[in-house]
Amino acid sequence: MTEPWSLERAVLGLGTDIYKEGCNCRRCRHVFEFGREVERHTEARVRAERATVDGFQALVACELARARAKHPSMKSDPHAWAVIQEELDEFRDAYRSRHGGPTSHILIELVHTAAMCQRAAEDLRLLQSMGAAAQKEAR
Repeated sequence: MTEPWSLERAVLGLGTDIYKEGCNCRRCRHVFEFGREVERHTEARVRAERATVDGFQALVACELARARAKHPSMKSDPHAWAVIQEELDEFRDAYRSRHGGPTSHILIELVHTAAMCQRAAEDLRLLQSMGAAAQKEAR
């Protein structure tokens, strides 16, 4: 981990001599305390963003598993397009009908859409064909 004051020093373009370890002068204390505060807020923001991303991915994984158990796999591009278009239409309807109300229905439809996009890529083996194309190009 970087020193707590390094981010602040980098932002301000301060030289290495501005902060002296163990120095108790006002300038050094300010740089150190400000740097610790910046680091604390940065770490909290990163944790919150990671939790948000991980949470969304977990919702998509659950929806994907539920959809796989309930519906047969997508066999063609037109089928995948129709399923994804249906989810996008449901998202649009949820967005238009919210009128300042709760956004939970919008999130549900976004999760459904993401899950169907992932399912289409997997069922149609698009990820495998992309990997094969990349290997062929590398040769």
